[in-house]
Amino acid sequence: MKYLSLIVLLVFGFLSIHCQNSISPKISDVTGEFEFYYDNEYHWIIFKLEEGELKASFRYGKTFALKQSDKTKLEFEYNSEGKHFVFTFRDSDHCIYTSNGVDMIGERKKVEEKPIKLSRVQLLADIDQAYSILTKNHPAIDDFISKKDFDLLFDKAKNQVNNGMTDLEFYCMLAPIISSIGCGHTTLLAPLSFSREIEHKLVPVHLNIVDSNALISTLISEKDSIELGAELLAINGKPIEGIIQSLLLLFSSDGNRKGYKYSKMSLYFSTYYSVMFGETPEYLLTIKAADQKVKDIKVSGVGLRKYNASRENSPMVSWNFIEDKSAVHLIIKAFHDVEVFKKSIDTVFTQIFSKGAKNLIIDVRNNSGGDPYCATHLLSYILPNPIPYFKESYPDYEDLIKPIKLQDKRFTGSVVFLVDGGCFSTTGHFLALVKYHKVGKIVGSETSGTYTCNDDHRYADLKNSRVQLQYARRKYTVAVLNWSNISGVLPEIEINTAASNYAKNKDLALEKVLEIIDLKY
Repeated sequence: MKYLSLIVLLVFGFLSIHCQNSISPKISDVTGEFEFYYDNEYHWIIFKLEEGELKASFRYGKTFALKQSDKTKLEFEYNSEGKHFVFTFRDSDHCIYTSNGVDMIGERKKVEEKPIKLSRVQLLADIDQAYSILTKNHPAIDDFISKKDFDLLFDKAKNQVNNGMTDLEFYCMLAPIISSIGCGHTTLLAPLSFSREIEHKLVPVHLNIVDSNALISTLISEKDSIELGAELLAINGKPIEGIIQSLLLLFSSDGNRKGYKYSKMSLYFSTYYSVMFGETPEYLLTIKAADQKVKDIKVSGVGLRKYNASRENSPMVSWNFIEDKSAVHLIIKAFHDVEVFKKSIDTVFTQIFSKGAKNLIIDVRNNSGGDPYCATHLLSYILPNPIPYFKESYPDYEDLIKPIKLQDKRFTGSVVFLVDGGCFSTTGHFLALVKYHKVGKIVGSETSGTYTCNDDHRYADLKNSRVQLQYARRKYTVAVLNWSNISGVLPEIEINTAASNYAKNKDLALEKVLEIIDLKY
């Protein structure tokens, strides 16, 4: 009897605990952020209760109200605007998200310790995931590296990973392997733990980087003791040359050309410095001013939002008439937002025709590309004859295999194109066409983009490290013959603009253009 009583007590105790754990959660129990992983991608949905109604929002998306579709359980749906989502909560920490007949099982987002440490098994799985995605999807994985050498790099990576490696260490190890493909649209992005961290302390400067030289273009600080244009020699005692060479490994570019890597590094220097070298509350900057004096200055680190907000935000299209010289300097920072872009180009050419300008300087330096329909619209004003844009038909651009429809009134004066290593993607296509058809003189330095590039990119989140892989899926080639992708578009007149010239606020490439067309500002 004694043992029977004990058994009964244990059974009832188990049932009691089981029943307590099986109690259905209330609506208020399922509020918060949940994450779902499906098809190589993380999705985040935030649930919140407002006036007794459960609402949901995808991160960075709009909030929408949910209707409880089954009163016997916590099942909610959204059915509007051609979209149908169903959320079924199994308990307060687990949810099934159904969309288009696909079930995604998610769980409440956990607060993760920093840095995130991973096991060797997890890291090997992420390496295999990245390799599988690239070899199955990339259209030209062996253009600049043999398949054998590519496989060897991945095998080497597997031998390097170990228990306790952090997500940032894993990123720094894998990024150079991805960049070895030589595709600017295929790259590794910092893990989600870094992009979501709000308490960053970044180096408070923006730089112009040319070769191994770094010039300070913006100081993000309350202090104004650093002269803009001063050369940055070291950070916390580490020489800038070594920092730049280390960071170059993290950036991808077509053909592994350095020009685009320097351009991207100039834009995001402090972010990538933080990823590779870590952060400190303060930084000791060693600088050389215009008077050649070297000094150390201590500055406080800044947050990621403040760093990004301080970046120069230039208009996509701008122009400057040189009234007494019959010329216009047209600056195009990006080929984006087709309708807005077209209106800007129409406006500038209307003014060009009205003023009778005879010389056109098209400045596409640091233009990393965009939409081909923007490029073709600009071409429609400067081409002497109709030409096809693409060599073959591609989805979404089927009509670009046909000759470009030219404007009734076109520019027939002298055209000069200003270029540099920051010219990439669609800008490379554009410049390949104008050079091939001899539309005008090209002045500057070798571009990173050329007549062909890989894009139609997608993103994949490596499941364990949460490092994000951007990968191209299609090769796009413009209609030129007998070109090589070994180099970018080469200028007829080369200007190797050294960093020292930026420090003196000189623009040697533009000055050369003015000489060519016999102009002076």
